[in-house]
Amino acid sequence: MKVQKWPKPTIAAGRRHTVALKSDSTVVAVGDSKYGQCEVGDWCDIVAVAAGNVHMATNTGHTHTVGLKADGTVFASGWNKHGQCEVSDWRGMVSIAAGWRHTIGVKANGSVKWQSEDRSSLAPARDAGVRENRRPHHAGVGA
Repeated sequence: MKVQKWPKPTIAAGRRHTVALKSDSTVVAVGDSKYGQCEVGDWCDIVAVAAGNVHMATNTGHTHTVGLKADGTVFASGWNKHGQCEVSDWRGMVSIAAGWRHTIGVKANGSVKWQSEDRSSLAPARDAGVRENRRPHHAGVGA
């Protein structure tokens, strides 16, 4: 399986760095690289990028960068206190995302893999909260 590249270059912004996927499938990152999140110069054949971010102003500088290769493997660099960069064994991914303390990937079959401090797991779509073309359920009066 080969993952299809987005039709144009993409950009992802972390707290203090920005990463871009170039049209030649290489990656460039600029900004604060205190944790190595901008060390992407040797990444190639990448089809998607994501940048981890600190979501509250009281937190400081914990970021990472994630790249999805055309062959479904994943690269990650940067802050790894919670194991969010330990994705070198991931295979068959079609989509990725980077959060503050975690990295998540989706396989073609809908199963979800995540990597964080206390979790390294692969869950079927139904167990991971992924819905396939279902209407949202609204709780409330009369529901």
